[in-house]
Amino acid sequence: MALFAERVAFKVKLEYFLRCIEKDADYYDKHNPTEMASRISKETAAIQRAIGEKFGNIIMSISSFLLGYLFAFYWGWILTLILLGSFPVMICTGSFLGISVQGGMVEQLKAYA
Repeated sequence: MALFAERVAFKVKLEYFLRCIEKDADYYDKHNPTEMASRISKETAAIQRAIGEKFGNIIMSISSFLLGYLFAFYWGWILTLILLGSFPVMICTGSFLGISVQGGMVEQLKAYA
């Protein structure tokens, strides 16, 4: 993932720089041209961190989820089917709790406003 993030950051950096070169002189009269390099490196570093860490975590989580179910079906398919049957109950309970917590947070924010 780190190599992929480096490549994407380099391409974004290059494209950003090329777009800055295409600007008219009026743009640089209004904006400070010395800030361009620091802004490019700052924004591409944020993109690189996001792609490198978070994208890798997403792939790892999805693969762990799928491999966990494959492993569970292989070793104990009856218990796995029972647990899959309880998924709708867990989803309904989780959504109810999420909605109630969100409502409580809205009420607290209104109390402080």
